[in-house]
Amino acid sequence: EGPPWGPCPAASLVYLSADAEATLDHIEAGDVLVIGGVVDHANVASRVGLARGVAEAHAVRTARLPLDGIVSVRKTSLTCLAVLQILANFAESGDWAAAVREAPALHCAPMRKYVVW
Repeated sequence: EGPPWGPCPAASLVYLSADAEATLDHIEAGDVLVIGGVVDHANVASRVGLARGVAEAHAVRTARLPLDGIVSVRKTSLTCLAVLQILANFAESGDWAAAVREAPALHCAPMRKYVVW
């Protein structure tokens, strides 16, 4: 069985993971973003970074959202909803700080208890 992104060329993929070393500074036209939150459960040590490792093994770029300096998150990963809202806000505004601040999921349970503004 092949990777889940199947027909997409690896060069256009960006696998989003809190474990990634690179930061997603911009999004290019044609980029296909893969949200990795479903597989990488921080509370199961054997699975942390698992999906990122698969992505890297298939030569897929990995990146994390540029949260440093904008918000402090006490939990290493965000919910898929929070990531999607941040990406949608960034697509509209082009401003990461505004995109993060305006993501409703970061202001509501369960994320609210992990976020320090």
